[in-house]
Amino acid sequence: MFKKIKSLLMILLLATWPAMQAQKNQKPNTTIDALLCANDTFRIGDKEFTTPGVYTIKMKDKQGGDSIVNLNLKPARTDTVIINDFIVNETHYNKNGFTVDVKLGTLSFFSKTLKNEYGCDSTVTLILNSLTRPIPVYDTICKGESYTIHGETFDQTGEYKIVLGKYKGCDCDSSLQLHLFVAEPNDTTIYDTTSTAKGSYTANGFNIGELTAGASTYTETFKNQFGCDSTVTLSLYVSPDSAYSNHLYEEICENETFTYKDSAYKPGRTYILHETTASGADSIIYLHIKKLPTSTFHYYATVFKGYDYQYYGFDLPVQEKVGVFYHKLTKTNRYGCDSVVTVQLKVVEPIDSTIIPTLFTPHTRDGKNDVFMKGYEVYIYDRYGNLVCHSKDGWDGSYRGETADPGVYIYTIILKDDRKKKGSIEVYK
Repeated sequence: MFKKIKSLLMILLLATWPAMQAQKNQKPNTTIDALLCANDTFRIGDKEFTTPGVYTIKMKDKQGGDSIVNLNLKPARTDTVIINDFIVNETHYNKNGFTVDVKLGTLSFFSKTLKNEYGCDSTVTLILNSLTRPIPVYDTICKGESYTIHGETFDQTGEYKIVLGKYKGCDCDSSLQLHLFVAEPNDTTIYDTTSTAKGSYTANGFNIGELTAGASTYTETFKNQFGCDSTVTLSLYVSPDSAYSNHLYEEICENETFTYKDSAYKPGRTYILHETTASGADSIIYLHIKKLPTSTFHYYATVFKGYDYQYYGFDLPVQEKVGVFYHKLTKTNRYGCDSVVTVQLKVVEPIDSTIIPTLFTPHTRDGKNDVFMKGYEVYIYDRYGNLVCHSKDGWDGSYRGETADPGVYIYTIILKDDRKKKGSIEVYK
């Protein structure tokens, strides 16, 4: 009986042994989460995978045992970065990882491939707008003179645009903005007196060697603060030598008066006053009141909206409105008299450096890139020259009540500074 039971146990053991051995060699399942870059291959063992997905892989370990690997392969993010930038009156750009040379007045595109944080290729695109702006030139000439620059001649106060032609390989004309001020001469008349007893007259820039009693007129030419010739006329009264004459000299501004013994006298001449001394003798007082000059200057200038103005003593804040504005400034000149400075300031819209895209996706209607140049007046034409759209708020891609067919269309855009920009835009589906 015992031998019979033993035999049955041996038969049962032999029957279950392969399954027990297989269970002994079976390893626990392994789960692997991994990322797959576009156009890349993921390898595990002798297996290769080129598309994301969930895979179950049977493998053998070093001991020959079976193992199950659950591979969860997800797509890795591929970045596309677009950088919009501009340069002004320059042809070389060295920023944001790009070192490039361009032509003035052009819109250029540059791309490079870099590795992102997942090790996947990512594309960085630089849209570079090379702008040209007028170069400001400020200068002053005297009345009667002319100013010549780049073959053009001017003789009036004002602002002038001088086109220079092609500049550093520019596809468009560059220019200068000349701010020219024509200074007036400061012609002045001086009234003065002296006596023959002094023998000569050396004052107010004059040097008169011989004096003759009576009234005489002399003229000299001097340079004013702008370097312009100004005529000074001396009206000189020479009195005979007198023991009882006295000279008083005063200097005041032209809008002031000088008070002498309860009487007010204006500047710019000599007053001969007769008095009686304490002893009863006659006395002559020569009251010389010199008129100190005041100055009046008027300038013309132009600035872009959003810029301040700090020239000729003005400290104007950032200009927020477009138009022509007048500003007045009263200063004290070197003689202590008021000088009035005015500027006619013209505020214009800045040069519009908006980046114009090359394609948009009106078919998706997902709120991203659905409208071409929103906020701008646009004219859209098909390749045959037919007008597709004229709008003052961009183009939403519609044509005759439907979304326009994919393809390339021609545009004319009215920029905010009133310039026109032409090019092509692709409707992409």
